[in-house]
Amino acid sequence: MGRDFRDGRYKRYVKIGKRTVKDGEAAVIWNMDGVSHEVVGPRLVRMFYSNVQFLTRHIATRDEYLVVNHRDGGTEHLLGPRSMFENPVRHLNITVVPCLYLESAAHKLVVYTENVRQRAVTAQGDGIEFVEKAGKEGMEQSVISGPKKVMPEVNQTVHKFKWERGANTFSILDTSEQQWAQAVELMSADSIRMTATLVFSVVCESVEKMLLSKDPFAELSNALNADLSAYGSKLTWGEMQKNFREDVCRQETLPQFYTRGEAIGMRVQNVLLKGLEADTQILRTIQAKLDAETKFEQNRTLALERQKMEVAQMEQLQKMEKNKLEAQNQLIESQQQLARKEKEHALLMSKDEHNAEAFERERRNKETLDFLKEMKTMGVNLDTFLTANTLSQNKQSIVIGTPAMTQLQGQITPSEPTIQILK
Repeated sequence: MGRDFRDGRYKRYVKIGKRTVKDGEAAVIWNMDGVSHEVVGPRLVRMFYSNVQFLTRHIATRDEYLVVNHRDGGTEHLLGPRSMFENPVRHLNITVVPCLYLESAAHKLVVYTENVRQRAVTAQGDGIEFVEKAGKEGMEQSVISGPKKVMPEVNQTVHKFKWERGANTFSILDTSEQQWAQAVELMSADSIRMTATLVFSVVCESVEKMLLSKDPFAELSNALNADLSAYGSKLTWGEMQKNFREDVCRQETLPQFYTRGEAIGMRVQNVLLKGLEADTQILRTIQAKLDAETKFEQNRTLALERQKMEVAQMEQLQKMEKNKLEAQNQLIESQQQLARKEKEHALLMSKDEHNAEAFERERRNKETLDFLKEMKTMGVNLDTFLTANTLSQNKQSIVIGTPAMTQLQGQITPSEPTIQILK
C-alpha cells in the first residue's frame, strides 16, 4: 500500500486479490462484465478478474477554479476551494485554472457571452415537436472592470490580446498610463540615415475603440513612421540635431500619429526623445570630410600665419636696417660735428695763440721803442746803434756799456743785456 497517494497512472489487472484505498484516494474498478463502480477511501476492496485504476485528484484553491469536461459533451466550471477526482468513466479531463484578478478600476477584461436559444422536446402522438424558448441568440460583448476576481462562466470566452509590443498573449488590459518606447528610422534632407528612439506616455480611453484594431501599437507605429519620414525629408542632419527634440513634442509634427491614436481609443499624453543617432558609416564619412576641411583650413591658417610672420620678420629686418642706417648717419653726423667742433676749437686756439703772439710782439716792440726812446733821451746815436745791430745778425743783441744803460738793461732782461729786435 505505501504512504504515497496513487493517481491515474496506477493501473492493474487483478485475477483474485484485494486493494486498500486509503483515505484521500479513490479508484474505479471494472468487474469481469465491464461494469464500473467508483470507490472512495478509506476502504478495502476485494476483486475477482477485475481492472483497477486509481483516480487523479485535482484541487482548486480559493483563487482557482476547476474546468470539468464530461464525456457527454458538457462542461462545468467549479469555483474553489474544492477538489474532485478525475474519473475516466465520466470525465474527459479536469483542469485547474487560476481566476482572473482585476486589481484596480484601470484593469479591464473583455468577455464574449454566447446566448443560445434553448429547445424543449415534447411527445405528441407519434411525432416530436421542438419548442423554442425566449432568448437572444448570438455573442454579446462586455467589459468587466476591477477591482474584482473573475471566473468565466461556461458560455463565456475571454478575449485574448496579442500585440507585437509583447510576445505573450494576455487577457487583462491595463488602461492606466503606460510608457511605450519606439525606435524609428528616418532619412534627413541631406541623405543621412538615422534612428530616433522615442518614449510615449499613452492612456487607453476607450476599450471598445481599441477592440476595433487588431494591434493598436502597430498602427501607431506605422503612423509615427509616416509622420517622421515626412518631417525628416525637410530638414538636414544639423537642423534635426538642433530642432528635433522640441519639434517632436508638438502635435503638428505628428498629425497622423495623434489622429490614429484618437481613432483607436489611445490618448498620447507625453512624447520624449530618448536618443537620436545617425548611421555610423555615414557619420564616419561626414567626419572624415569635416576633418579634411578642418585640416585644409588649419593648413591655410597656418600658411597665412607663416606668411604674416615672414612679412613681420622682413619688416623688422627693414626696420633694423633703417635704424642701423640712421644710427650710422647719426654717428657720421656726430663725428662730423665733433670734427667741426675740434677744427673750430683748433682754429680758436690757433687764433688765440696768434693773438697772444701778436700781443707779445706788440708788447716787446713797444718795450724796444720805449728803450730806444730812452736811449735817445740819454744821448745815444740811434742810427749808429741800429746799424751795428743790423750787422750783428748772428747775435741780434746790443751790449750797452755805460753804467746807466747797464742798470736799465738789467731791469728789462734778467740775463744778458741784449735787445732782440722782433720782425
